[in-house]
Amino acid sequence: MLVVQANLQEKELATSELMLEVSKGGMSLALIQEPYVGGGYMRDYRGARIFQSGQTEGAVKAAIAVFDNNIYVTQCPTLTTNNIAVVVVKTNTWEMGVISLYLEPDVPIEPYMDQLKDIVTKLGKMKILIRGDTNAWSPWWGSIKEDKRRETLLGTLNHLDLHILNKGETPTYDTVRGGKIYQSHVDITVCSKNLFSLVEDWKIDDSVTSSDHNTIIFRINQVKTVGLKIERVTRLYDSKKSNWSQFREKLAQLLTDKNLKILEINKIDNKENLEYKLGEYLETIKETCEATIPKIKNKVKVTLPWWNQELVALKKNVIIKKRRIRCAAAVRRAAVVKEYLEAKDKYEYEAKKAQIKSWKEFCGKQDKESLWDGIYREIGRTAKRHEDLPLV
Repeated sequence: MLVVQANLQEKELATSELMLEVSKGGMSLALIQEPYVGGGYMRDYRGARIFQSGQTEGAVKAAIAVFDNNIYVTQCPTLTTNNIAVVVVKTNTWEMGVISLYLEPDVPIEPYMDQLKDIVTKLGKMKILIRGDTNAWSPWWGSIKEDKRRETLLGTLNHLDLHILNKGETPTYDTVRGGKIYQSHVDITVCSKNLFSLVEDWKIDDSVTSSDHNTIIFRINQVKTVGLKIERVTRLYDSKKSNWSQFREKLAQLLTDKNLKILEINKIDNKENLEYKLGEYLETIKETCEATIPKIKNKVKVTLPWWNQELVALKKNVIIKKRRIRCAAAVRRAAVVKEYLEAKDKYEYEAKKAQIKSWKEFCGKQDKESLWDGIYREIGRTAKRHEDLPLV
């Protein structure tokens, strides 16, 4: 089970990049900090289930995206705030508490730690995974320097018997400002003792998004994620492509073979026989559907209508030029940094231009009512009348 974690700095482009790359890469979960929000909330993406705070005040700073349809998710609304998102993910073989958190740098860390203690206590003995931007520095997760916040954070982690998974020297935050490189290790991954031995291949990847925070990817070696058996009959088969003549013939044949005739049904005189015949009848219908109706393909990937191969190439160029900064000689560093910033500006400009072009094309194809519906979806609001839209 692949998991990705990323701070997106409230950037629309970085958020779109993450959702697109994670969907293509076969990830199951994304633990997100500072996503791009519209109206205070992270928007929905086709192919992803987004779990976040439902509070009406402030903006969402932490969210969890689930891409695997075989995972059943229960959100914990009483434990979730704008800065800490909490869900329980389950299959028919295991369950795990998942926490995404963002600790504001200019807010005391103690209230966050009190909330974290309460969450872990209420989740009980289940496996727990925590990912967050802590805005705290400590050698325990790779920082060269340390600050006062790390004492409170380490004390809480030790109290809750949680283990830090960070390793290596690659910074989780890596950016260039005014020609100067800024790096730090503020994004950490933590888990409970009963999950620690199941986490593999923890690594930092700088190629996923254009955010200044590098993406963290790791694998949880759980039993294969076979989902809970929740029957959604109308979604199993594509009835639009069914051959109803074959369906009727196959059903009649199986009912005859299994002696499920009206005369036999009328002979049922007790509860046990009724349940047995009912089970046989349901199994017959399922067998008929399997033989005559194609199944719906449930794997849905996140798609961005404005994304194109030119943007893929520009993004790759930005990543290459950023990596060159680390190896550049002092005499060439200023020139290398300039090339990187120019490539980044061009990429962001072209991405925004592609989005605007896609939106204009959408508007040109819609009638008035459909256009208003598109605007409602785009701004993430639930207004039902045109006059409910804010003036912009």
